[in-house]
Amino acid sequence: MAATGGPTTDLERYLETADVILRATHAMGGGGHPNSFLGVLVGGVGVLVKPSDSTADAAKMIRREVAAWRLAAALGWPDLVAATVLREVESLQTGDRIEASAQVIWPSTQPGVAVDSFSDDDIWRAAVLDALIRQTDRNPTNWLAVPQDPSHGLQRLKLIDHGYAPDTWTRPERLPVRRTRSPTGDPRLLPRSDRGARRARRRRSRPTRGGRIRSVCGEDRKAAGRRSRHLALKLRLKG
Repeated sequence: MAATGGPTTDLERYLETADVILRATHAMGGGGHPNSFLGVLVGGVGVLVKPSDSTADAAKMIRREVAAWRLAAALGWPDLVAATVLREVESLQTGDRIEASAQVIWPSTQPGVAVDSFSDDDIWRAAVLDALIRQTDRNPTNWLAVPQDPSHGLQRLKLIDHGYAPDTWTRPERLPVRRTRSPTGDPRLLPRSDRGARRARRRRSRPTRGGRIRSVCGEDRKAAGRRSRHLALKLRLKG
């Protein structure tokens, strides 16, 4: 689950093991997880908990939440998606111990802020991440601005709610995979489509550029660029 060594691992280990000392309802959205709740961990850290028994698809969706965080961290963008882990919690419905995702809650947030309010760097990073995970549900309800009040500092873009990213993130054992290494040296197994594998084999004999994007998802650089520009435009139009 978590990587070996480093501050990110320490944070993930804490999120996975710290006791939940308080539960509360929230008004932060997450319609795909009707039983999600605000949890406060020992030490006062707030997390949004999404149980695996909320809906029929919840067990898949919570893994997509974790996958989005891990990819953002591997790209060197841990400020774009909040740290997210899988852990056990007590079910609100049955009282049994079940699996859930737990994501750190950004403090002082403002939802629905116009995309033009953010820096070009934030917008393009969001577009690239959405292209890599093939996010189909990005809308003004699932990005945030931090801090809430722009007079308190430059508002930065934060992405939430990745449960509707496609199913390829949840079933890596059914796809061809290759081992990559994150900037921190953490080996990851990431899925690659058959088409991407064939494309990589064809290009293996000649030098290419844009390897960083392909090293994460095996996607053609031009296709990723077109997808990124489309998502950036979509964000602007919806903002």
